[in-house]
Amino acid sequence: MLWSAAHASLLDDLFGEGYVVPGGTEEFARLVRPIGLSADHAVLLVGAGTGGPVLSLGRDFDVHVAGFEAAATFADLAGDRVRQAGLADRASVCTWSRTAPAFKPFGFDHAVALAPLGGGEPDKILGAIAAAIRPGGHFVLLEFVAASPRRADDSRMTTWLALEQRTAPLPEEATLALRLERLGFKVRMTEDVTQRSLRLAMAAWRRMLQKLEQQPSPAMAAVLMAETERWLACTDLMRAGRLKLVHWHAIHDTTQDVDIGSLKLEIMLAVQFRNWASAMAIWETLSKIPGHEEESRSLRGFIRAGIGRDPGDLAEEVRKF
Repeated sequence: MLWSAAHASLLDDLFGEGYVVPGGTEEFARLVRPIGLSADHAVLLVGAGTGGPVLSLGRDFDVHVAGFEAAATFADLAGDRVRQAGLADRASVCTWSRTAPAFKPFGFDHAVALAPLGGGEPDKILGAIAAAIRPGGHFVLLEFVAASPRRADDSRMTTWLALEQRTAPLPEEATLALRLERLGFKVRMTEDVTQRSLRLAMAAWRRMLQKLEQQPSPAMAAVLMAETERWLACTDLMRAGRLKLVHWHAIHDTTQDVDIGSLKLEIMLAVQFRNWASAMAIWETLSKIPGHEEESRSLRGFIRAGIGRDPGDLAEEVRKF
């Protein structure tokens, strides 16, 4: 029932077409605007919903975006919306697994993750995202956290976790922040958006209920009841101070240890298979890492010999275009 096409339709009515969390386009733009996005940026989006955030990044911010959504039905809907909007040349949506997350290493300038944990292992999921961001890139994370250690008899939290189909306890805010630091992120801003989310959600529910002019079909009524139960459990925990929604904005530290050997191997493979765009992107990543100037110069010559042009000059032309 949840994460179905009918559920997606209900969420469209609640939060705006393509969105599965309160606030829709305006709230999403508020989260990502501080990144300073531009047309030459490639963005990893984990939590594509049914396409709203993907369309916003591709259309409103004019970036290249690779969206990932855990719910297969939602991912299919998001992909359809991308194609219908004529953005297939700069946006894509795929499914991903929380148990085995994998994104292109050093493949993105920035990353945005909307409630990506979903009961998965935080270290594994955040580690996969960190590995995909080039040094110096921004990471915007929106996630539910436990406001205090979970009690053994906490039936309300147990109920909400079950309704969300989360199989693991929520991390605490301080624990998640520490994990980000250990992965090489410097947290620049932490914002508790719990009350803001509550206001946006309540306003959305009021608007939708006012628009219900006729009795919904039995199938839609069942979805409506399930979604109402889910949000009531969530808001109950938020108002009780047990559940928080937190927004982090972090920078991928350029001084962290990087597997230079892997970067060099990727460049060599890219040149061998004449994937010049990939070779240039990886070389640019390496060239920005302090202490590896010699490797950068050596690989620059290697790529130049393969392409017949200097990768720095070619990269600059691509950016201008």
